[in-house]
Amino acid sequence: AETMLAGTRGALAAAATRGAATAARTPPRLGAASGYPLDYAFARRERAADMAQPRRFYRATGAVRKRDFYEVLGVKRDASTSEIKKAYFQLAKKYHPDTNQDDEAAKKQFQEAAEAYEVLSDDEKRPLYDNFGHAGLDGGGGGGGNPFGQGFGGGGFHAQGQSMEDIFEQLFTGRARGPRRGQDLQYRLQLSFLEAVHGCEKKINFQYQKRGPDGRPEVVSRETGVDIPAGVDTGMTLQVPGQGADGDPGMPRGNLMVELRVAEDKYFKRDPRRSEDIHVEIPVTISQAVLGATVDLLSLDGMVELKIPAGSQPASRLVMRNKGAQRVNGPASSRGNLYVHLKLEVPRNITDRQRELMEEFAQEEGETKKTWTQTMVDSLKSFISTSGDSKKKEAAA
Repeated sequence: AETMLAGTRGALAAAATRGAATAARTPPRLGAASGYPLDYAFARRERAADMAQPRRFYRATGAVRKRDFYEVLGVKRDASTSEIKKAYFQLAKKYHPDTNQDDEAAKKQFQEAAEAYEVLSDDEKRPLYDNFGHAGLDGGGGGGGNPFGQGFGGGGFHAQGQSMEDIFEQLFTGRARGPRRGQDLQYRLQLSFLEAVHGCEKKINFQYQKRGPDGRPEVVSRETGVDIPAGVDTGMTLQVPGQGADGDPGMPRGNLMVELRVAEDKYFKRDPRRSEDIHVEIPVTISQAVLGATVDLLSLDGMVELKIPAGSQPASRLVMRNKGAQRVNGPASSRGNLYVHLKLEVPRNITDRQRELMEEFAQEEGETKKTWTQTMVDSLKSFISTSGDSKKKEAAA
């Protein structure tokens, strides 16, 4: 340990000597996680000044799951730069600390929005985030530069198995960390609607960066299979154990976190409140709606027969129970419903015979309306007569 500390001090002192020309005009850089300066000469001065004061030491305790940056700003994934900027300015105005003093929740939301804007407004950082999520950003977002691991304070930059955070922690505290498992990686997977509903197995290829035996970064490419359970939907995350980044020697890999994005279907529509319920819309003719009919319907299980009751009204909804999507991780029999919405189609062009029949129908319909109107008038007269008799009796009494 003493040899390693001496070597570390020597390396840092040499770096300080080489950078003496720029040290005077360049402010010292601080470690992202430990809070210690990377300029060794500055670190020694700070340490000497603080020797008589109680010391507190910090270290990274592991990755904290962050909200999706697009969700933070409330924009779509294909939002333009101007849309992202507009969304950020609205949130910044709403949660700015100057207008929300002593409000820790507003302060947190302001910082969250600022971090999201910093990444999504950057032409280099945004593609990294779109492809690799928070793991594609230095230090979990906002740091830039490393598309696969963490930065100086995050545990992904290693020198002979130690991060810069660990070197400074051991230098100032005399304690060395033990070996660590690999970091978790994030991957966004696009699925079609039917792949999500029925479940499938997907092969995915991904890359990440690690420190090679010679101390230089090297890119690792891997392929793995992901079993997609039936019924998944956008926003769900699957964990593939042991398929993340490599750990320290003798330690296991991290996990691969697969975030799902399900494409919309032109025919099948998911219920926004119950994703296992599916909605479809089918056209029906006037005669089918009036007389009733049996029609072929495309369901999730293929073509089935649907009975349309006589007298069905426009925008009627029929229910086929247990014909929807399967509930995630539920038994095969645990399914939602299929809701069929009837869309009445009125023909624009009709034949002479159809016109003749419709005119006859209209005449019959007119007679029906007359009968209904007369019945309504008779009922109204009876009501008025009864009401008048009651008032006369009350006056006589």
